[in-house]
Order: sequence, then structure tokens, then C-alpha cells
Amino acid sequence: MERHFENVAVYLIGFPGVGKYTIAKALSQVAPFRVVDNHYINNPIFGVIEVDGFTPLPDRVWKNAARVREAVFDTIVNVAPKHLNYVLTNHLGADKGDAGLYEFIENSFVKRGSLFVPVVLTCELGEHKKRITADSRKLRLKEINPEAPERYNERGALQITHPNKLVLDVTHDTPVQSVEHILDHVKRLLC
Repeated sequence: MERHFENVAVYLIGFPGVGKYTIAKALSQVAPFRVVDNHYINNPIFGVIEVDGFTPLPDRVWKNAARVREAVFDTIVNVAPKHLNYVLTNHLGADKGDAGLYEFIENSFVKRGSLFVPVVLTCELGEHKKRITADSRKLRLKEINPEAPERYNERGALQITHPNKLVLDVTHDTPVQSVEHILDHVKRLLC
């Protein structure tokens, strides 16, 4: 399979713990994608406070993380060479704030002239509960509450309507299998 792409942005969207970062890292190992996951943005802020993976964070934390995000995306749009590819990750809930964030990300890559590919990752509840408590998540200052997947399912996710969208159930797939599905989809879009 063709592994050389230019100016492609794959946006992995899913609830915390479904495997976004794991899949992003796997993608970056087989194709030239730079990983800009949500914790790449959030951890400069999370790293200077106490984050236990359970306790909700104050609004000011999210406002400061948004300032980091704006700087990163300004650099991607206005400084980074256009041939670079990105794989991004995020959880987007069904609310106005997250809809605005999605629009900001999409518009950033439109300004860049990138092929923008939102990939919605889903995972069955039982498997999701197992994944969210993984030790590796705690090391990256991520949520690890085993009750969170039910809460996320109740709240719902932002509905993405982009024509390049791929919905991918990752419950039973390995990260490598998920990457193959994503790369096949990108290849079809580029044809």
C-alpha cells in the first residue's frame, strides 16, 4: 500500500480510553504522520497541577489549554511546511463548546489546504471500561475512572457530518488493523 501522503490531517475522535493515542502512534510508525494528540496540548498545563485521572478539572485549566492549542495550530497553519501530515486526537462531546473546537480544527486544516479526514472511533462498553484503566493512561495524565465510559455514552458524542468521515469500531481490531482501515480510507479519498 502507498504510504507516502502529503498534507493530510487525520483527526481521531472518540471517548477517552477507546485507543486514539495508541492508534495515532501506530499510524505514525507506518506512514509519515506527526502526532498531535490532545494531551500534547493539555499536558503542559496538566503537568503543573495535580491531576489524578478522576477529579474534574477547573475551567481555568481548560482555558489555559486552549491558549496552548491556539499557539500549536497557529504554528501548524502558518509556519509548518505544507507537505507535513498530522494525526490528531480528541474527545468531542455533544455540546456547543466541543462543536466550536471541532470547527476550529477543521478550519485550521482548510486554511492549510490539507485533506481533512475525521475518523470517529467507537468501542463496546465492556472493552472501553478495560481500556480506560490502563496504567499507561495514568502516566500520560489521562482519565482512568472505570465509571467514565457509561457517563460518556449517556452524554453522547458530537455528530460529525464531514464528507471525508470514517466511522471505525475498534473494539476487536488491533491498532495495526485500525491503521490499515484508516490508510485505505485516505488512499480512496486521494484517488
